[in-house]
Amino acid sequence: VVVDLVAHCDTLLYKVVSNVLITSPLQNLPESLAGEIRTFSDMLRQWMEVALKGLPESLQEAKYKVAEGFVNGLRRQTSLTKLAQVARGELRNSNSLEQLKQDWE
Repeated sequence: VVVDLVAHCDTLLYKVVSNVLITSPLQNLPESLAGEIRTFSDMLRQWMEVALKGLPESLQEAKYKVAEGFVNGLRRQTSLTKLAQVARGELRNSNSLEQLKQDWE
């Protein structure tokens, strides 16, 4: 029961952190922030392993599982944001729009 409660609290925390970092996939995400998010995502598991050392295995596994979902969500959101930025740039380019129109026809 305690492990489930901790996992639920972690899920809520990660949701808030995710919403603060990436408020909308349509926002411009500076490359520096995207890089920091990627680095954070890559390092989170290692940091957690150090921090959770000595805690019950069931708690560790629950926290790892929730963190993995958080990291995967961050990666998806940053990818979607990057895709939206590239698409906006192409749609603002009249040459690209003309080429898209020709390809469509």
